[in-house]
Amino acid sequence: MRVRMILAGLCLLVTACSGSPNEQASGDAGAGTENAMAENEWPDNAIENASNAADNSSSPGNETSPDAMIRCAAFRARMTQARCDDLVQQQRELEAGVAAFNPDRAMTLNKPVRLTLTIGAQADAAAVVRTAGGTPGQASTVGIRIGRYMTATLTGSAFNIVPVGDPQRDLGASSAETWQWDVTPLSRGPQTLQAQIETFAESEGQRTRISLFRSDPVAIDVTVTGEQARADAINQANRELETSKPLLDNLAIWLGSLAALILAAGIVWWRIRNFGRRPKDDDKKPE
Repeated sequence: MRVRMILAGLCLLVTACSGSPNEQASGDAGAGTENAMAENEWPDNAIENASNAADNSSSPGNETSPDAMIRCAAFRARMTQARCDDLVQQQRELEAGVAAFNPDRAMTLNKPVRLTLTIGAQADAAAVVRTAGGTPGQASTVGIRIGRYMTATLTGSAFNIVPVGDPQRDLGASSAETWQWDVTPLSRGPQTLQAQIETFAESEGQRTRISLFRSDPVAIDVTVTGEQARADAINQANRELETSKPLLDNLAIWLGSLAALILAAGIVWWRIRNFGRRPKDDDKKPE
């Protein structure tokens, strides 16, 4: 019995000592990996990269999912590949056009004027300029890209600008449109007005906030004079004079009545003072 126990102990000792070098190396490598993971932190984007890799690997043939978000370089935004392709196609289909703007170069302080901006196809540039109220040599023009949904804006720090109608337009199948503003100069001297046109993308027949095209500003330098201010002052004085004329007429009547009353009172006083008196005859002495 004792001999069997001794033999069993020897067998266990021999087995432990004869462990394969590969198993020992694997154990050492595992310990080294654990130490390395403990010493080094995960990169910030490790989880995101792993998630993206998982999403890509989930599709057959390692293809990108149709609903996956990508960065659309043409519009500097994240969207699906299908949406990016659609916007790029809409941008390519925009029609070449022209915008014309021809306000008066001389304006009058505080006097409102109506300004017009027109757009149309490049082939109809001459007609577009005429609609804007000028000649090709006078009007300022800029090349644009025409789509279905367009907006025109007019700015100027020295003006009060009121749009006539909605600045956002749905052109439908048309390639021509007109915008107008009522503009009142607020400061004298050289001033600048700027008009700009923008074309927006559509989605399912609706206007979106994504811009397909934005024109260069159409800048017009104007000079604002103060002639209207002087004319307004004269008109105001005339209006005040007209308003006060009835008062002046009443005052004249009152003064006339007062003068007549004073004269009548003087006559009465003189008669009372001389009441009962006879004129004295001159004494005639003989010579």
